[in-house]
Amino acid sequence: MKKIYTIKQNSVFTRIYSKGKSCVLPTVVVYVRKNPRLSHSELGITVAKKLGGAVQRNRARRLIRESWRLIARENEGLLDLPYYVVVVARSRCFRKNMKMQTVKRDLTSGLETLGLIEDKGE
Repeated sequence: MKKIYTIKQNSVFTRIYSKGKSCVLPTVVVYVRKNPRLSHSELGITVAKKLGGAVQRNRARRLIRESWRLIARENEGLLDLPYYVVVVARSRCFRKNMKMQTVKRDLTSGLETLGLIEDKGE
């Protein structure tokens, strides 16, 4: 498994929010922006403080990160694409009974809509 690179600079996040393409889904919002200078994709995860305490926010991050890892494993070239991907957790992602499969399904749907992965026709 290849390394998953993360976005750390606030300026990159704001640039992606303002100039990137987005897809709104029930559990997450996915923002994507191409950067030809990159040789790999970079993932950024955002969770608003007002949606829950630290435990709930960290759980939402873990769900999103694991979903990304599984999607990258299923789609070989995803980590090699020169894209920034920012995933914002929505309030539905904070439910105690939220399953990782639901987040993965929504994230996959968003990436298909934005053209990063091919539609499997499931």
